[in-house]
Amino acid sequence: MKRRTDTALGRVAPLLLVILAAAAAHAAAVQYTHYTVEGEGGRTCVKVDVGRVILDVEYQNKTGKLMSTSFLVVSETEVWPWKKSDNMSMCDGSAAKLVLFDSSQPENSTTLYFSLDFTKGEKNWDLTTLMFNFSVSDFPNINSTVLPAINSVSYKNFFTGISFNKSIECNSTQELAFTDKSNFMVKLNTSYWKAQAFDFSEDGKFDSSQICPADKPSIIVPIVVGVALGVLVILVVVTWIIGKVINMRKSANSSYEAL
Repeated sequence: MKRRTDTALGRVAPLLLVILAAAAAHAAAVQYTHYTVEGEGGRTCVKVDVGRVILDVEYQNKTGKLMSTSFLVVSETEVWPWKKSDNMSMCDGSAAKLVLFDSSQPENSTTLYFSLDFTKGEKNWDLTTLMFNFSVSDFPNINSTVLPAINSVSYKNFFTGISFNKSIECNSTQELAFTDKSNFMVKLNTSYWKAQAFDFSEDGKFDSSQICPADKPSIIVPIVVGVALGVLVILVVVTWIIGKVINMRKSANSSYEAL
């Protein structure tokens, strides 16, 4: 029976190792796009590394049909990620902004912007606002009667209470709804990114990171694993008991035949 138990565990353990190794390999293979905003004296004020940021937009056209389009701000499949706007990005010591624009067209003619706002408090810093700016002209045949010509939608208090000389890191995929206006919906799909603002122990380098809530282990996983192990133990015990009973009957039958 011990051999059967060892065999079952021996099959599960390699599978778990393969899953963990695959996850680690994927994280290591992610290609990051790097953005920085300089402050006073040319020192780094904001540093952001991003692996994936996609804006998914759903809207109604002039006939009322639901349409959808995606903007690959930063993606492994995007050859030209959105660039930092030097004119609009800024840092004044207590507030900072990183603004990215659609690099498929000149900055002075684009209406597509994605920005991150940072604020500095007494004991920590916050990534307060994510904002998407656009024009109705960016969407073919949109029902422009429900929206003004120039629009902006935002997501407030993305991350707050991050300690000074600490970065924030998030690898899990997150989907955030910017707006639920009728006839128009903007969702942000993001994963694999790291950010720090205002205070750096060493200029231009990330400090140790706080883990975002999305990356924290869920209590569901340990429960599922515990239940699975419990079932395995029960099966092993039941199998052992059945085997023991069968062996006892065989022994009893052998003794009876001998008599």
